[in-house]
Amino acid sequence: MKNMSNPKIIKFSWDKIHNICKKFSKNNNKEFDCIVAITRGGLVPSVILSHLLDIRLVYPLQVYETESDVVNSFKKKPVFGEN
Repeated sequence: MKNMSNPKIIKFSWDKIHNICKKFSKNNNKEFDCIVAITRGGLVPSVILSHLLDIRLVYPLQVYETESDVVNSFKKKPVFGEN
């Protein structure tokens, strides 16, 4: 297990987030029916993408797997299915 007492934190400006979304929308060659947004960080980018890709359906997904409710606590990777 990694030492989580000093996790690597990557901070993005709003401009950087918007530019990443614009780049994705321009390089995208697929059609999507909806966007699934991860709460606690993914809602704003999902709304930006929904406008850029003209997708009205945005579904929030909340992930509960943390070791505690302390800010920046260790988060377990969610398991969505068997490999």
